[in-house]
Amino acid sequence: MSFLKEVYDYLIAQGVGTSSNMFYGYMPDEPFNNLTIFEYAGRTEIETADHKIIKRPGLQVKVRYLEDYDLAWNWIRQAETTLRAAQDVVLGTTKYLCFEPLQEIFPLGWDGNRCITLAQNFGVQRSE
Repeated sequence: MSFLKEVYDYLIAQGVGTSSNMFYGYMPDEPFNNLTIFEYAGRTEIETADHKIIKRPGLQVKVRYLEDYDLAWNWIRQAETTLRAAQDVVLGTTKYLCFEPLQEIFPLGWDGNRCITLAQNFGVQRSE
């Protein structure tokens, strides 16, 4: 199972969203109100003293919400809280050591449909 699919399934299982309002890898035009996760360049993997490899991909969470900045902010904050609490959890066959926010939630702006998009980037550490 892919990294994004494991995180997506975890967020749904924790009640952050549903399969009808959460996506991974692409943000569809509809529904307007959605949370989407993306993988992006992280950091190079490291080897521990006991020769385990720790992969460190990057994760971006985006929320788009129609006409309501506060609801968008609350939803992305829920995702952040859920990910920060996921320390030393096994998702699929992968042990996730941590999800570390790299900065605060930030706005990407309003689109032509009156939707606000907010984002937050995370550093992830996982051991396969």
